[in-house]
Amino acid sequence: MEAAGARHILLVASLAAYMPAPLLAAYAASKAYVLSLGEALHVERAPKAGVTVRSPGYMSTGFDAASEFQPTPMTQRSALAPETVAGIGLDAVFKGRSSVVAGTANTLAAAMAKLLPRGVIARQAIKATGSRYDVR
Repeated sequence: MEAAGARHILLVASLAAYMPAPLLAAYAASKAYVLSLGEALHVERAPKAGVTVRSPGYMSTGFDAASEFQPTPMTQRSALAPETVAGIGLDAVFKGRSSVVAGTANTLAAAMAKLLPRGVIARQAIKATGSRYDVR
């Protein structure tokens, strides 16, 4: 890519990259990998190529109907349009940022995930799904 003159890479992670996500454990782990990889490549490839990782939260797409996902009212209130998330990502790319979380509510959630114990976050996450798993 560098030899061809490509200067920017935009990777897509998820808000789930910042926290343990019961019932979505493999998904969250794979997105945490993408986040870590992208932030490392951002430093490694600079200044020849910029790498930015965009982490959207819940978006208004057709995913709900296809997957039978039932977002909570709080999740629905934080929903961003795909066009908004795309713009946030491109803005971060051209500003040379290593990563960006799309949306104010999602940015706050990612920040809280860094402050609270991971076990607390995991238990709250599974409770928010309405799951009947025994949470201790």
